[in-house]
Amino acid sequence: MANPTQVQQQPLNQQIAKFNQLQELLKQQRELLSQITDPELLVVARKLVNDQPESATASECFRFRSVMLQTAYQCVQAMDESTAREFVARGLLERMQAAGYEFTGNAIISIQPALQALIREKIIEVVKPGAGRRATVYKRSAPANRGQR
Repeated sequence: MANPTQVQQQPLNQQIAKFNQLQELLKQQRELLSQITDPELLVVARKLVNDQPESATASECFRFRSVMLQTAYQCVQAMDESTAREFVARGLLERMQAAGYEFTGNAIISIQPALQALIREKIIEVVKPGAGRRATVYKRSAPANRGQR
């Protein structure tokens, strides 16, 4: 049978070990806080962040909140000028599905707000408006016009 003193000491030893771990974490946090508030270190960190080249495509892509818009933007950017000068909604839809985007509901209807947003951002433009069963034809905007409102 276990001695009652040993039974009490085991939880006490565990508590002491946990206390020591918490003290070590607190010490690390204080050290990190002192580094963060160091003005010289802050200047160096800002310089490192500002000197990093940023991809224009990545920064433009993330101005869109929805995954659908981001995927549509990436697919439009990936279109080769010579092979996909003009496209219809179904062509973009197929590229998005090939890129792994899964539409919920009717895909051809779901893609319309994304197309309108890309037009509004001047990333694509309408070549021939659709009428009846004839699809609207789009093309990528000229690089000088892209992203200008």
